[in-house]
Amino acid sequence: PSDAKFASCGDDGTVRVWDWERFTEERALAGHGWDVKCVDWHPTCRLVASGSKDNQVKLWDPRRHAAALATLYGHKHTVMDVAFNPVNGNWLLTASRDQTLKLYDLRVLRNAATFRGHNREVTACAWHPFAERLFATGAYDGTVNHWLVGCDDAPLHSHKAHDQAVWALAWHPVGHVLATASNDHRVRFWCRPRPGDAMLLLP
Repeated sequence: PSDAKFASCGDDGTVRVWDWERFTEERALAGHGWDVKCVDWHPTCRLVASGSKDNQVKLWDPRRHAAALATLYGHKHTVMDVAFNPVNGNWLLTASRDQTLKLYDLRVLRNAATFRGHNREVTACAWHPFAERLFATGAYDGTVNHWLVGCDDAPLHSHKAHDQAVWALAWHPVGHVLATASNDHRVRFWCRPRPGDAMLLLP
């Protein structure tokens, strides 16, 4: 949660914690059985989540060389992205190549909701910076969906954002712009429409 540390993941099956000030590795967290595809640091706590090609999500204490604190087994294919909710800190969102997203309640370590609406592998997810229940997701077919927790039957909005896979999503801190990065070699910025306007693509 501070700028002094950061976490990375790799095809060696580990999550590594680095000291940003000393430019040194502090520790390697091993426990996944295959490539680790994503990692996220909790916004306020000493907690790191990782997702892997072994279909598992693991929670770690970045201060210790110990085994994972917990393992979540909900997905049936590679976990491509994980994201802690920045507002309440209690929700962990996971995106998978099984074409689903899962919302875990960290207070009970259980799957609270499953979101289905993509027709290809889900490759990225990102919570809105302050709208607690709102998040966006990207898929292998270039589609970007917007969702609201509690309305998990279908996405609020879906559009073809790119010609190829969407690999990353990021909201502006104010929440009015969403950036998407794709395998089509483009980064696009999507502006929240005014009432009555269509979705606007900024150059």
